Amino acid sequence: MIEFNIPYRSQNEEIFLKQAIQSGCLSADGDFVKKCEHWFKKNYKCKHVFMTHSCTGALEMAALCIDIHPGDEVIVPSFTHISTANAFVLRGAKIVFADILPETMCIDAADAESKISPNTKAIVAVHYGGYAADLNRLSEICNKHSLFLIEDAAHSIGAKLNGKYLGTIGDIGCLSFHETKNIHCGEGGALLLNNETLLEKAEQIYEKGSNRSAFLKKEVEEYTWTSEGSSFSMNNLSAAYLYSQLRELEITNSYRLEVWNWYYEELKVLIENKKIFQLPPLPEKETIFNAHIFFLKCQDSNTANAILAHLNARDISAHRHFPPLHKSPFGQHFRSIDCPISESEYPKLIRLPMHTGIKKADIKFIARNLAEFLSE
Repeated sequence: MIEFNIPYRSQNEEIFLKQAIQSGCLSADGDFVKKCEHWFKKNYKCKHVFMTHSCTGALEMAALCIDIHPGDEVIVPSFTHISTANAFVLRGAKIVFADILPETMCIDAADAESKISPNTKAIVAVHYGGYAADLNRLSEICNKHSLFLIEDAAHSIGAKLNGKYLGTIGDIGCLSFHETKNIHCGEGGALLLNNETLLEKAEQIYEKGSNRSAFLKKEVEEYTWTSEGSSFSMNNLSAAYLYSQLRELEITNSYRLEVWNWYYEELKVLIENKKIFQLPPLPEKETIFNAHIFFLKCQDSNTANAILAHLNARDISAHRHFPPLHKSPFGQHFRSIDCPISESEYPKLIRLPMHTGIKKADIKFIARNLAEFLSE
């Protein structure tokens, strides 16, 4: 069986977990939480980092940071995980769905701009599969209309655009360390705060709605309830596991990119004469790609169904991805809106196995089975 995902294992998880346990501090005040924060500050050149229990938590914290209230509108791509929208729905926001670009499956900046209203508070850019959304254009749009730009960079650990890490360009960036991601701690996330004006509010929200951060800095004599907030922090055990993996990020991403290139080279030969499916776009030159996903785009949904059945019958675990949110039962609570590219592209997309346990022989086996399908 070629598994769809096998969570990465690095060299020192057990050692660091033991150190965390022996330290006697298992909460968010532990040393490994601080080590993870320092890693991002040093490597991502990000001044303000909040390690969270999940990317969902980071997104929910972001919604609080930008002061979302009932009646505010937030523009979100329809093709994304439900957490991207739910984080703002929980604060009472009305979700306005934007369409995507068919090549990268990232948000269409022009479509997003066309859906701005006087009630719009923010645009959320999802970097699908490690491809960078058009942050240059989105930043211009947000500056022009005085909107917040939130980066949902759940797929994008280690990916860059024009020399900057995805997650460090918008007002807030949200990362995921779920076990399906390039590196992980089972469940985890991070909020990267790039807008200094939000810092005091973010610190209070992260400290469950208190001024504890100011208390720890000896700026106040005691801490008390000062704002809305919640328990978003990552515990020290999760941080110990994650810190081991952060130290090997370049190794992990480098191998995944090698696997991605094996796929591309093996499958490029298959489609020269038959246009049954197409390969994903090559990364743009101004980006550093982290090869989070390798996907095929079939000519229609029936072909995608047939390929999925063919591969899974041969113990190759392949899957689809997000159904468009604007067509979901809950998504239809919001204003009816057209996202024709999301609707047409989703059923044609197939994700192939992608993890560091894959060998070149596995890619060749997958390619042979796809060639078998084409010959039929």
